[in-house]
Amino acid sequence: MSDPDYDKIVKMLVYELKAMLIPELANLMGSGPEGWMTTSDLAAHLKVCEDTIRTWAKQGCPHIRAAKGSHRFLQSQVVAWLQSPAKELQGSNPR
Repeated sequence: MSDPDYDKIVKMLVYELKAMLIPELANLMGSGPEGWMTTSDLAAHLKVCEDTIRTWAKQGCPHIRAAKGSHRFLQSQVVAWLQSPAKELQGSNPR
């Protein structure tokens, strides 16, 4: 059982950290080939379906997890991963 004041302080600190970090993350999460791309942006760019991108992410394609479980990708990292002979793309047929 925790102290109610402690919980209140922790919640306040988390709120303040989010307020400081969210604008910085928004600057880092630009769009385009050299910025972070969403699953749908990357799928459109590579002309594959979004399910293929999600499968690749599960198979080790470099990505970060963004809000609510969505993924963000750097195109250059994805292309390098696709060209890597070490990876296996089982069940990732583009549709």
